[in-house]
Amino acid sequence: MKITKPAAARLREALHPGDPVSLREAAELLETSAERASAALSYLAGHGDLVKVRKTLWVRRGAPANPYRLGARITSPYSFSYGTALALHGAAPTERSEILVAGPRRFDSFDFEGVRYRHVRPWAAEGREKVSVGPEFVWTTNSEKTLVDCVRVPVNAGGFAELLRAAPALQRLDPRELLRWVDHYGEANLAARLGFLLESVDRGDQSPAIVTELESRRPPTRIYLDRRSKGGHLVTRWNLIVPQHLLGLEKNLNHEIPRRALLRAHRKHDRFPSRTARKSLPQGGASLECEAQLEKPGVEEKLQRVVLRDVE
Repeated sequence: MKITKPAAARLREALHPGDPVSLREAAELLETSAERASAALSYLAGHGDLVKVRKTLWVRRGAPANPYRLGARITSPYSFSYGTALALHGAAPTERSEILVAGPRRFDSFDFEGVRYRHVRPWAAEGREKVSVGPEFVWTTNSEKTLVDCVRVPVNAGGFAELLRAAPALQRLDPRELLRWVDHYGEANLAARLGFLLESVDRGDQSPAIVTELESRRPPTRIYLDRRSKGGHLVTRWNLIVPQHLLGLEKNLNHEIPRRALLRAHRKHDRFPSRTARKSLPQGGASLECEAQLEKPGVEEKLQRVVLRDVE
């Protein structure tokens, strides 16, 4: 006579430390009803084998949960979006303090093991693809929709400065797919911001036609790149007013840092010449002394790093 192990025991054996499991998965694994699966999960949680994350989600104790595997079980259907999607595409750090999940059904934000899980909009079943995370595959927005979404709501990607750093790491960008999502939202401001970004990181050179297409969609009046800041430099091609620090970062990503910026950094960080020494120098002598210091080996490279750090 075959002896069947209790449902809780079978479930315990099937899960490895750190594995997340939803109620639906548990029911499928045990080949039983949701009610019986819930009872088995509750039994294991009560005996310290599982920790309950939220109403229908648990994690096997013994190791930290992978936040992407956990996030993939919050709601269905779903896709990781914005900065979370950038990370899954290799364009941002994979260690995140916040996991952003889009889906047609909203869920309340919650925290687990120091990570915040938050529902975001908009949701679209199209523009998704699967990527590998450990032993499984999870859904994320594709590279093109990810970039367009992040340009549209940069705060969900860490800000526009982070996007300037991330965009070059997105290896595959289909110009037609980018335009498709720009037209999907139908926002002239989005076209200008994306065009500026692609041009800034030299991605427009890979397909000049897309820059031209985006330029034709730019707004007729001037807009701010960052809605929260006022002032900056007008980039005429895009009718875009760009904060000075972002314009400086954009230049430093692709071009040699201006020598005057290095001189300012030298005076600010190395305090050379000193205030006392400057009094003894003729007019313009301080600048000449700084210029001389820049000729020393390694000094210019050091100050380039200082300038880049300051604009961040």
